[in-house]
Amino acid sequence: MWNSIEKKSSNISIENNTVFQNYYGVYLENSNNNRLNRNNISNIEVLVDINGINLENSDNNRLLNNTINLHKYTYSVTLGNSQNNTLKGNTADSNTEIKVVYGFDSRNNTLEGEQYTVNEKGRVLKV
Repeated sequence: MWNSIEKKSSNISIENNTVFQNYYGVYLENSNNNRLNRNNISNIEVLVDINGINLENSDNNRLLNNTINLHKYTYSVTLGNSQNNTLKGNTADSNTEIKVVYGFDSRNNTLEGEQYTVNEKGRVLKV
């Protein structure tokens, strides 16, 4: 399975779900005003390259108190051209840590965790 949420999902609440071994754990594209709360996103299959939560062109979403347990990943949360999102209280297990990467075109987000940004030349820089 590629993603747990399809494109253009707005004004929905996703709570208390388990997302297991999807290529993208949760993928929101062109999706606004959603709430993801107390979900468990996990992957124990080492051969699956997974990112936990991805927001692309998605604004005003709240990602609260989710658990992201990944054993092979690049970043826990990625933001591309996404504004005014709140990521708080998200945790990881002992094998991972919450890493958030966002593009230069993502602004006014409230983020917790180790943060990285991608500049206009495509370079990833630790904040």
